[in-house]
Amino acid sequence: MDGRKPDKYNKKMKVLFFGGLACGGAEHQMVIVAKQLAERGFEVLFVTQDGNGFFREDLDKSKVRVVVIPRKRLVEKAKFNILYFIFFLNNVVKKEKVEVGVSFLAENNFVNCVVGMLTHGKYKAITGLRNARESLLLSKRELLYTKFERFASIKICNSDNAKRMYAKYFPQYTNQLDTIYNIVNLPEISSKYLIRQNGKVHFIVPASYREVKNPYGLLEALKLMSDKELSMFDITWYGQSNKGTLPYYIKLKKDIENNNLHHVFILKDATTDIANRMNEADVVALFSSSEGLPNAICEGMMLGKPIVMTRVSDYAILVDKSNGCLCDWNDPESIKKALFEMVLSNNETMLAMGKSSRDKAVSLFSEESNIGKWAEIVENVKKGN
Repeated sequence: MDGRKPDKYNKKMKVLFFGGLACGGAEHQMVIVAKQLAERGFEVLFVTQDGNGFFREDLDKSKVRVVVIPRKRLVEKAKFNILYFIFFLNNVVKKEKVEVGVSFLAENNFVNCVVGMLTHGKYKAITGLRNARESLLLSKRELLYTKFERFASIKICNSDNAKRMYAKYFPQYTNQLDTIYNIVNLPEISSKYLIRQNGKVHFIVPASYREVKNPYGLLEALKLMSDKELSMFDITWYGQSNKGTLPYYIKLKKDIENNNLHHVFILKDATTDIANRMNEADVVALFSSSEGLPNAICEGMMLGKPIVMTRVSDYAILVDKSNGCLCDWNDPESIKKALFEMVLSNNETMLAMGKSSRDKAVSLFSEESNIGKWAEIVENVKKGN
């Protein structure tokens, strides 16, 4: 296939993944891990409540078997859906004789853990803890869900920041926490990169249209700039405007137009070809108020791009002066300064920053090291280690 050495892992072992397939970082990582474990000989099932989701086509092209929860059974009240998810997943686990299951995000983790409880530990749950926002972590819902984490064999954080936070508030789980960074598995890049096309610096922001991604922080920073400053760059934001985010997207679009910034701050729909769009840009940016470990930044680094990001997640590991600029999400002046540090950099500096990003990414996010960690954890959980 690709010259890899034969794996030492159990080729006949069934691994189940449970979660959605919407356009999000957690969903993307689940799909990557599921596909790569299948490539290494594990029999992988992906049980989803989102059969027509953004990443469904990606799974259909892989060795992963997709099991879709019938939507006709779903109702408006989410709590009843959760009960149905537990019932459905438990039946799949019994029918398929699955021993290990992986989930990301709080609600999915709750379902996964309850099934582990119902099977009296015969089915071992592995949960992905990706939240690094204290306010969300300590909400009533999250606190309830986290109580059931005792039925998970191990909890995988995607940043050391998240691991520290969970250990701080839930010390009973400290010995069950581990960190595996996001895997960056880029598709074949067909687009061509030309630095500063049309004499401008082109920023790209791959992020959903949600408050936590802080598009209004960026908008406020742009409002501080003169027409001359605004003429030196543009920012294209790619995000999914689905049912849940559409009102926010519509308001954002209107506010950008009302401030006559639509020629600088450009909104576009999410695309499955985001890697090529990122490759065409000069700089990859993210202005979030909170992140687990941002896929957009990891992928931008692997593409060899300078980075602008806020001081969230493991920012100190991801970005320093050698490969980009940092800013504070709640300070428009700080965001403006970071943007202009990049805009005023010469071509040689930007290319050197891109190389530094690439070098960092290879050491942190390579498929070889991180998928090996996932495979080893799955094996050890099955054995009860």
